[in-house]
Amino acid sequence: MMKCLTIILILLLILLILTIRYRRQIRFFINIFRLFFAIRENQMPAKKKDIQLVCCAGCKKWLPASEAIDLQLGNFYCSKDCFNKRLSSG
Repeated sequence: MMKCLTIILILLLILLILTIRYRRQIRFFINIFRLFFAIRENQMPAKKKDIQLVCCAGCKKWLPASEAIDLQLGNFYCSKDCFNKRLSSG
């Protein structure tokens, strides 16, 4: 029993010495892990909201309704240029 306690004590002493000796490196790796977890939490995809897509009447490109130009007639355009092209073409 005394041998086991002695071995455990020696191992703990070695661990303490190593921890003291390499504390900067240990602290560096702990900070790296914290940074990775912080980045991972910030980059988790947010829940997607239901986004209504509309089709541009000029170029037939699909875009979110919030970004489209709405003429209140059911026609949506992706840009003023696309609207002007549509008017000039007829």
